[in-house]
Amino acid sequence: MLLIKCIEHLQDCRRLAGEMGQKTVESLERCVYRYADDEDKLVVLHQERKQPYSFYFTISTLKDGKWDYWYNGGIIYSGHSKTYGIHT
Repeated sequence: MLLIKCIEHLQDCRRLAGEMGQKTVESLERCVYRYADDEDKLVVLHQERKQPYSFYFTISTLKDGKWDYWYNGGIIYSGHSKTYGIHT
């Protein structure tokens, strides 16, 4: 499951990605939606304020009916390569 806490920021990043080209669009979508269909994982996406066009996230897993913190990381935009990557 995916909970996006920064809809406007994601829209801005999608606009930038569209301007950069298909490779950038695909890398952003791959990173953002990596675990979106996993019912036993909850991804919470937040705006990263220190790095433009980037995000930080937390992932929790479902254990015994409760969400348990698993790990956190970032989805970082690289202006040099014009791609997004996951950093944990």
